[in-house]
Amino acid sequence: MLGACGGHGDYAGNEVDALALNTDTPQWVQLHAPTPAPDIVNLTQFFLDYRPSPTHTYWATQFIDSLDRMIILDSPGMNWNNLPSPPAGWPYGNGGQGGWNFSFDLAVNEWDLPNQTGYPIANFPGTGDWTACLCVKHQTTNDIYYSQNGGAFYHWSSSTNTWTEVNSNVNFGGYAGAAMDPTRNRILAVGSFGGNVAPQVLDLTGTPVPGATVSGAATATLSTASGYPGIVYDEVNDNFLVFLNDSVSGSIALYRVDASTFAIDQPATGGPSPQARQNGIMNSVQYVPELRGIVLANNYSGNVFFMRTSA
Repeated sequence: MLGACGGHGDYAGNEVDALALNTDTPQWVQLHAPTPAPDIVNLTQFFLDYRPSPTHTYWATQFIDSLDRMIILDSPGMNWNNLPSPPAGWPYGNGGQGGWNFSFDLAVNEWDLPNQTGYPIANFPGTGDWTACLCVKHQTTNDIYYSQNGGAFYHWSSSTNTWTEVNSNVNFGGYAGAAMDPTRNRILAVGSFGGNVAPQVLDLTGTPVPGATVSGAATATLSTASGYPGIVYDEVNDNFLVFLNDSVSGSIALYRVDASTFAIDQPATGGPSPQARQNGIMNSVQYVPELRGIVLANNYSGNVFFMRTSA
């Protein structure tokens, strides 16, 4: 699913599109149309029809199975001077970022409205820079682990809809893809803005796991990763799969990290290699347990790629 993907001065549409993979002929469908142009305003988290203002989502889009909802964590929405300002007293402005998270109810194909009773995703209480910050979901609990750049490390409980600060002493610069090993409760984070941070293995408080150090011939490549990597956890093979744009080949490169030993290698793959994705990988790659493989959307107007990782 994709929703409210745009933001800044790029695109003001907040439509929701989905691709059902459990069919013989998957096709993209629109689940919700974009907000009408007269309701689109600048520097607010919600437009005048109470639907979310689109944003650069980075890794902030997650699906909470227990709620049957897609969520997009705290973001400022549109920032484009050609758009009108919201009316005086509009409560969802605050220069764009006000702690609201967006949620889309798949049962009724509608965004949850901020003025409704019982909003399903509590406002984020922390501080920091939301841009390309760490965001990862626990596949078993459906909980979110989240740290805005320069801010503390937070845990959101899907069962109680509460945020808890679990570590205030986090020195995490963001711009890293991350995935969860839900059995060992470990997070692998790869990437940085400057391409100068080694891969990190974190526990559920955002603390580096003692002795958990990546190794192997490809370690140097992952230690210089920038450009918004994508990472998934392959539950059958007990591996993390790291996807990076390769500037030499012009395609997307795959690296495999053993979730137990953290040894890195670059496995051989069959079929055509997807071309590099213009704005990085991020959440465009997803592991699909039912299909025992990964899907990757590397182009807005192109086909989605599928690669089986186990029989």
